[in-house]
Amino acid sequence: MSVPGPTLYDELQVDPVADVATIRRAYRSLAQRIHPDHCPTDTVRAQARMSAINAAWAVLSDPSRRAEYDRSIGTTLAPEPSRSADRPPRWAPRGDQATGVRREAWFSGLRVQVLRLSREALRSAALALSIRRHGRPRGVYEAQFDTVLANQLSDTPERTREARLGGCAPLDLALGTALVGLAHLAEDIEREAARTGVTLRHLVLAELLDRTWDNLAHGITREVEVSLGGNPHLVRVLGG
Repeated sequence: MSVPGPTLYDELQVDPVADVATIRRAYRSLAQRIHPDHCPTDTVRAQARMSAINAAWAVLSDPSRRAEYDRSIGTTLAPEPSRSADRPPRWAPRGDQATGVRREAWFSGLRVQVLRLSREALRSAALALSIRRHGRPRGVYEAQFDTVLANQLSDTPERTREARLGGCAPLDLALGTALVGLAHLAEDIEREAARTGVTLRHLVLAELLDRTWDNLAHGITREVEVSLGGNPHLVRVLGG
């Protein structure tokens, strides 16, 4: 029996049978509309909503977590048909479909690693920045974690390809993908600041990204770090 109340699918405004690409598009669309920066009159509510859709995306983008969640709410992607013992389920992946399922599962696992590495590096960065002389309170940096982590969930296949081209070894792909994500976010912030003017939020994110990059880059060689673009030094770029 389904549990009462809104589901994670409701949070992202998608159908329970939606594929990952559809869910990803819905997540990005919502994130752009309800980000706290776009809701200056109700920032608290926007932050709560943003956290909710981030949590929904984290579950629904992971095949194993999504399957577990579907079972908990009594949802199945397709009912099991009656069949003879020697006939496979009609939804059993075959050929290209099976390859696609395996590929998506692999990227899902990679995203979990990217999130874990990024979260650990962010926490370390926030602590270091807050205890630095004249540093800002730790909570100021922690308030931007959702922005960074949401970015780290985007465009995983393309970012992984960039990490490979940058020379990342297979065991370092999650680390390289996380660094590429930080570089992309730094570019987005730079463009936004050029368009709207540099704000305190831009400077806080710049400090956080620069320090988080250094924390993550300790796990790869200097040569690979340079190939990936190196520390964006966003504070310097923004004139902070």
